[in-house]
Amino acid sequence: MMNKSALAKDITTTNENKENEEERHDSETESTVLDILKQVKSSLDTLQARDEERASELRSIRRIVDERGKEVDLLRGMFAGIRVEMEGLLNRLVRMKLTLETYLLKGATTAVTALLLEIPAR
Repeated sequence: MMNKSALAKDITTTNENKENEEERHDSETESTVLDILKQVKSSLDTLQARDEERASELRSIRRIVDERGKEVDLLRGMFAGIRVEMEGLLNRLVRMKLTLETYLLKGATTAVTALLLEIPAR
């Protein structure tokens, strides 16, 4: 049979061992949680860097699209001006054609009249 002091020492030692074991387990758990948090932070940093790259690429694309849009607007303005000039030229050509036809008709009438006057009457 054990004496009371040996029994008390065994109980104390057992309790200390349990406490040490719990502390070790808590420490391991904290270490694992910290490792997981570090991995999560690393992943978030990587994702943030990718997002920043994508945002930069999108800004570049938008700049290019804006520049092309301005070029297209400029070309539309140029074509509109050319169209107005072409319509004006076409109208002038139509008027010139009508004037020429009128002169030709008058000239033809005059020529026919002159021919008729030259033909002796029968």
